[in-house]
Amino acid sequence: MERVTIEARRRWDLGKNGSHRLRETGWVPAVVYGKDTDPLPLAVEQAFMDRLLHNPEARNQICDLKVDDMKQLAVLVRDYQLDPIRGELIHVDLMVVNEQRAIKVKVPIETVGVPVGVKTAGGMLVVLVREVPVECLPQHIPAVIRLDVSGLELNQSLRIRDLQLGDKVTILMDSEVNIAHVEETRAAVAEETPAEGAAEAAAAGGEQEDEES
Repeated sequence: MERVTIEARRRWDLGKNGSHRLRETGWVPAVVYGKDTDPLPLAVEQAFMDRLLHNPEARNQICDLKVDDMKQLAVLVRDYQLDPIRGELIHVDLMVVNEQRAIKVKVPIETVGVPVGVKTAGGMLVVLVREVPVECLPQHIPAVIRLDVSGLELNQSLRIRDLQLGDKVTILMDSEVNIAHVEETRAAVAEETPAEGAAEAAAAGGEQEDEES
């Protein structure tokens, strides 16, 4: 997707009261930092950051940070905080990245499709891993990893080794870790049990008739 520019301004009114006054104007406290960049308090527009953070495709995306008359920086949204009650954005962490140096990030997994074992056997899809740590150059960070689960039968699973991310992205997780599987539900087991019991009873009845004859 097209590279986004985050407009920011230096923040001088620090502290809890300063942050509260800032949020009342539609801006949010932020900080930018990096290996060769000292932490710098900033203010970013809340409405813009809300739109950016609610777009799954924008996660782990390199953005251009423009601060007053400073040199433009390439950054990633490293972290953000929400108000625990209202759910509103209250702080953003921006990390300066060197586009020639590999970095480690976590990429979300998104399952695609409905497993065969769910549609035809009454199973349930269980997702155990929601994000995967990777290492790559910033420009090669996947926004999201889409995992096709439509071929999964009952009691089958997909593991880390099944992810295909190409040779520019290194996955930092054991290849045997189970990402998702289809398991039997109690309802499916309960449906099978009476049927099996009826079959066994019928077989037993047939044997008894043979003995009597």
